[in-house]
Amino acid sequence: YEVLRKHWSTWTQLVLLISLSYGGIYALSSSLFSTDEHIVLYSLGEIANVKAATLDIAPNAVFASGTIYNHELTALGRNRAMGYEGHLWAHGISYADVKKKLSVLMKGEEHWLESAHELKVNYIFWGPRERAEFQKGEIEPAWKIQLKNISRVKDFEVYEVPAVP
Repeated sequence: YEVLRKHWSTWTQLVLLISLSYGGIYALSSSLFSTDEHIVLYSLGEIANVKAATLDIAPNAVFASGTIYNHELTALGRNRAMGYEGHLWAHGISYADVKKKLSVLMKGEEHWLESAHELKVNYIFWGPRERAEFQKGEIEPAWKIQLKNISRVKDFEVYEVPAVP
């Protein structure tokens, strides 16, 4: 910077500063002052419902759930069998096997209980995000019939996975 500053006029420096800063300033100002577009990371109402649904569950329990980046269980500091794929990928963590087992479990496919035990899951969390990611049409996963529903608050349900015999 010092070398360029000594050789360039004040006007050249000013033009360069404005042109290089324009993209960032535009992005920041449009996100701050826009009223028609916004990003919701968490809904306080949904977090309150999930907290109520998981209130009586041990803090170190492991949940099978959706893998979205802003899952309510993450906001509450709960353990999930698998977090957000983009985060895992960015840290170089191999997750393909875990993702496959989680998919088998959440969809209720054959050997879903074995997948739950391999993932060391204590509970299955079933909410709107999980329905969107794993449920096919109106067909409920097989485990919804076989497992005990221990909690239901609005659209959020928690099912207990039996311990390994």
